[in-house]
This record gives sequence, C-alpha cells and structure tokens, in this order.
Amino acid sequence: MGSKHGQTSLIVIVLGGVILVNSPRANADPAWNIILVNETEETLTFHDVNPNPPPARIAAGTVPAGETWAVDPLGYSPVFAWDDGIDPGGTHPNGFQIVLALADAPPLIQYKLFHYKVAPATEGKDPDLQPILLDNRILEVTEGDLFIVVDGNWAVSVGPDNCPGVPNPMQADIDNDEMGDLCDPCPGVPCNPACPTHAADECTPAGSAAAECLAIHGCCVETPGFGTSPPLVDSVEICIPPGSLAGDETISITQVPILDEEAEVTLGPIPARQFAARLIAVYRFDPDGLEFDPPATLTIVHNVSDMNPVFWDELQFCVRTMAGDTFSCRPPDACDPVVEDPPGSGDYYAVCTVTIDGFSEYALIAPLDTDGDGVPDDFDGEVDNCPTLPNPWQADLDADGMGNVCDPCPGIPCSPACPDHPVDACTPAGSAAGECPADDGCCVETPEFSTAPPLADSLEICALAGSLATDETISITQVPVLDDEAEVTLGPIAARQFSARLIAVYRFDPDGLEFDPPATLTIVHNVSDMRPEFWDELQFCVRASASGTFSCWPPDACDPVVEDPPGSGEYYAICTITISGFSEYALIVPLDVDDDGVADDFDDVADNCPNDENPDQQDTDGDGNGDVCDLCPGHNDFADADGDGIPDGCESWPPIVCGVWPVIMMLLVFTILKASSKMLCSAPHP
Repeated sequence: MGSKHGQTSLIVIVLGGVILVNSPRANADPAWNIILVNETEETLTFHDVNPNPPPARIAAGTVPAGETWAVDPLGYSPVFAWDDGIDPGGTHPNGFQIVLALADAPPLIQYKLFHYKVAPATEGKDPDLQPILLDNRILEVTEGDLFIVVDGNWAVSVGPDNCPGVPNPMQADIDNDEMGDLCDPCPGVPCNPACPTHAADECTPAGSAAAECLAIHGCCVETPGFGTSPPLVDSVEICIPPGSLAGDETISITQVPILDEEAEVTLGPIPARQFAARLIAVYRFDPDGLEFDPPATLTIVHNVSDMNPVFWDELQFCVRTMAGDTFSCRPPDACDPVVEDPPGSGDYYAVCTVTIDGFSEYALIAPLDTDGDGVPDDFDGEVDNCPTLPNPWQADLDADGMGNVCDPCPGIPCSPACPDHPVDACTPAGSAAGECPADDGCCVETPEFSTAPPLADSLEICALAGSLATDETISITQVPVLDDEAEVTLGPIAARQFSARLIAVYRFDPDGLEFDPPATLTIVHNVSDMRPEFWDELQFCVRASASGTFSCWPPDACDPVVEDPPGSGEYYAICTITISGFSEYALIVPLDVDDDGVADDFDDVADNCPNDENPDQQDTDGDGNGDVCDLCPGHNDFADADGDGIPDGCESWPPIVCGVWPVIMMLLVFTILKASSKMLCSAPHP
C-alpha cells in the first residue's frame, strides 16, 4: 500500500457479512486513511459510529457492489459496527466493541481490538470514552475468509457469513449445520435437508432462540413472545449477569418437542429412587456444560391449562446431561400464582424462575397422573392405588394395595398372584366398584350389566341423591359359590330354616352402609340350569358378615324370564329389590337334589323322596315317605319299636317275640347248667 500527503491508506477486502474497522482521531499521529472496498456481489450495509464526543452519532451507510468507501482523515474516527445488543445511539454506559485494522498490504492484516468504556465525568468535562487494548495480532488473509474479532476471541469462517441477514460476529454454529445459531430456527439441533424448516420432531422453533453474550456485559436471551405479564405465551428466558461467563459466548435455547411425556425423574439432591413424572416443557441450552458464576436466572412461562389444578403447586425444574436419560429435579425458586390469560379464556399460565450454574437440558415437570384423578401415579411418597382408573378417594376396602375401582375382587385381599385372584376368592367378571358422591348419588355396575339383550350375569346398585350421609366408595364382590346348598330363613319372622340352592352371592361394601331412601338392587342371572318350575320361586337373601344363615324374601319385581339369544337355550331372570343397607346378598331358589321339580324342604313344600325323583309324590301307605323311597311299603316307615332302623312292619319276627327270645334262651342255659351240677355232686366217689 502507498501513502499520500503523509497518510497511510489501508484496504480491507470483505467478501460478505459485516466487519468492524476503526481509525484513530484525526489529530493522532499518524492519521490513517481507511478505505473499504466491497468486492462482493451484494451491497454491504454498515453503521458509521462517531464515539467521541458523546452522545455518539450514528449514520447508516452502504457500499454498493464493486465500489469503494473512504474516510476523510480530518474527520472523527468512523467505525463499521454491528449491533451487539447495546444501543449505538445512546451514551454506551457499558461500552461497545471496535476494531483497529493496520497492515502494509494483504494478505497480512493486523487487528487491534479495543473495548471502549465510558469514563466518569469530571468537573468541567463531559464523560469520555476510554479505549482499552484487548488484543493485537497479525493474521494471514485467504481470499473468501470472513474474520470477526470479539473481546479477543477470534472466529474464522471459511466461506460466506452463516447468518447473512442477522448480525452474528461470533459466527457460532453449535449444531454444525452451517446455519449460525442466531438465524437457525433450531440452534441446538442439526438442520434437516428441508432447512430452514425443521421437522416437528426435532425442535419447536417458536420456543427456540440464540444471542451473542459478552462476558463483560452479560445478557438475557429470550424465546419469541417472552414476557411475565399478559399477553402470555409459552416461552423461556435465560439471564446471565455481567462477569459470570469466563469468555464471550453465543447462547442458544432449543425447545425440544415432547414425543413421550412420561419420564423417570429423581427428586432432591440425594435421590433414593425414581418417580414417574409428566414432561411439561423441555429446553436444551448450549453450549452444553457452560458454567455461570454467579448463577444465571432461568424463567419459564408455560400454559398449564391441561393440568389438574391440584398439581399447579407441584411443578418442578429438572436437569439432565445430554448423555443422560433421567432428570434430576427440584422445586423452582419462585412461581407466580397461576393466571388466566386472557381473562375468561380458560387458558392458565405458570411463571416460574430458578437459578442455574451451568447449561444442559432443562425441563418443567409435574407428577404423572395417568387417570387424571388428581392423585400422582408415583411421585414423592404419593402412589395412586389405581393409576389407570380415576379414584380420587383412593378407597381400598380390603387393604391389599389395589384400590376398589381397579381391584378385581374389591372385598377380598389380593392373593400373591395379583392382579389375578384365585378362583375361590371371587369372580372378577361379577365384581366392580365406583365412587359415589352423597349429593349426586350413583349407580355401580358389574361388567356387562344390562337389562336388555345381550344379557349376562351381572348386577347394579343404584343409590339416590341424598341417600348417603357422606361420599363413599361402593364395591361389589361376587363370591364364588363352591357349595350351593344353604340353610335359609324365609320372611321377616323366620320360624325355622329351609334348604335352598345358592344361585349367586355378592358382597357389598362398606359393610353396614345405610341408605335413606333405600337403594335399588337389580340382578341379571342365567337360570338355564334351573327347572322352570322354580323360576317364580327366586328369592333375595341377606346375611350379616358374622352370620352363616341367609334371611330371604321375594324380590319386589322380576321380569318374565327371557331366552337370549333367541333359540340359544340360555334363559335369564331380571329381578329388582330395594335395600336399606349393605351386607352380603344372594339370589336363591328351593333346593331340589333329585331334580324332580319338588323342593326338598322350602316354605310349605317338602319332597317325600328328596333323593329319588318322584314328581308325583305318591305315598300309598301315607307314612310320609313316597313310594319310590318307602322303606317298608304298606307300613309306617317311622314305627321302629326296637330302634334297630328297621321299620316294625318289616321285622322277620314279631316285635314281642324278638323282644323276649333272648331271655328265654338265657333261662334254658341256666336250667341245663344247674341239672348238670346236681348229677355230678350225687355220683359215688371211686
């Protein structure tokens, strides 16, 4: 390069982007004439900043393609500057960066980096800008290279500016997809072939952002729409205080889509085990592992409208390393009260903050509640005993760890083979449970309950609104009938017990629960294996838990027995009854062991041959035993004077003979023995 009028000229070649160039004050020695030659095919835009005296003067300018821009050496020092987050039109209370470029000729260029800070005003003088030399080095220029200098950290990018439309002097590209972080919609996720649009499963551009952060100033990086006052949107902000970074950094936030919201997390600094959580929002912060001292402040705003309000106070901030798969969580430092925005919209937002001392992947989580009943599946000491069925009251009548509404046998403790109960414990297909609010009432039905085809063995209990004193969890447990013979009493004032056959037995809990007005119990049951003669003899029975006898009475109503499906030979009875309290209920019919259609002993009917089929009940001798089972036809089977089990009319000897014959035999033997004794005594001795 040559000189003119004692001045040295400098030519800086720029192939794209923005470069920062400065000359000293005109009265400096020597005064440099700086010339910028634009050899690109684009117009180069720059800021001409005059930093002294303050307030600074700024004038935008351009250098058309192929043209040259020169500085009058007698004027104030011009600067080509990018906007680094500090308003260049103000007084620059925190300073700003400029670069002094000196060289004899390309390809060697010397860069001197200054940081200008505002000097305090003194009496009679305005505040001034004091330059601080931060770096001074010589680089070899390769045509096509873009050199950018910031606070002594050099960044060299071979090729064009990676964010040609956005000032990014650091040229950071954390994911190496050739899109600078500041213009990359997903700065932490490599761009897919359809750039700049990322696939929906890679990141959420609306929740992602990046900015260059100078260590001396600190910075706040916000995703689009961030604000802690209405209007609110899902967003996040990271604020790094001045001096907390070891060096200048490009900070990026990438919102990670939640493809599976269920996650395993640990709670507290010393976790004992993992818990089940729901991911609300996940953000990746880069550079991974970046540390802050003092800590940075992370603020998240998120829509929590789809969360159960009981969990609004259970939100937690969590962190995991990029290589980890488990989040470590702790409560936020502070959360504002959840606010509805706009008012009346039904959209609710949480605004929470936490301090962090390093970068990784952060998440906002809440307890996982699969069934939405307000009870966490498994979170910090709370475990839903029916995680897939809503049961906010968590009733567990048999205390087996399975809530009533999901326990296949709610009234019987679960066997070691849970969740399957042994067949002699209950019949899961006939068991059910439900939560019953006192004010509303409820109906609890076993599986497949219906009073219209298709029919199945089932039952329903309906409690009217106001019939319960308090809210209750009602359970029905069908008890298998292992021995269908039972002793029952009939009517409210039972004189004696009768023989019955148990058709179905149900346990209702809580035992002793009372209804006022009464509840309605409806039972549907297959009666195909019953004789049609007994279809009208069905009875409802109840027994206390401590009693072994059922007290029975006819149902309030029974529909005519119906064949379902038609022609199948399957017949169902549908009967209803009102009950005033809970216990164990059964459906019974008269016992008929010989299946002749005559009850063995029920009410006023007794089969005169209960073990032998005799539907005509013929009893010729009138002794109470039917002919087919008569022990002594023509005689009274119950006359047995000698008690030997043989009716008198069928003994081989008359009863009187049979009675004295042993006495006669004993007398005869005695007489013979006496005569023999006399003969022996009267005989002469030898």
